[in-house]
Amino acid sequence: MWQPDLPKSKRLIQTGAGFFGWYLVNGLLWQLPDLWCVLFPANIVLLIALLRFRLGGIAQGILIAWASNFIFSLVAGTYLNAVTLVPFFIVPSY
Repeated sequence: MWQPDLPKSKRLIQTGAGFFGWYLVNGLLWQLPDLWCVLFPANIVLLIALLRFRLGGIAQGILIAWASNFIFSLVAGTYLNAVTLVPFFIVPSY
């Protein structure tokens, strides 16, 4: 599926376009109300389509963006909970 015959500079450009393009497009689409439930399946379909059309560099950039976003949210969430002591100040409402 990947294109090993492409020059390294073109692969880096495709990967960067996939990485920054994913953040740009998804950032703009998250501003629209009631569209968030369609975004994740649309991202999966986009990845499959990119791989079918032999644009593996862009798909690789999108996967790197997903992984970095996931890692950042884990680290930021853990740090925020630790700093604010959130579990100790939550009052259960019955």
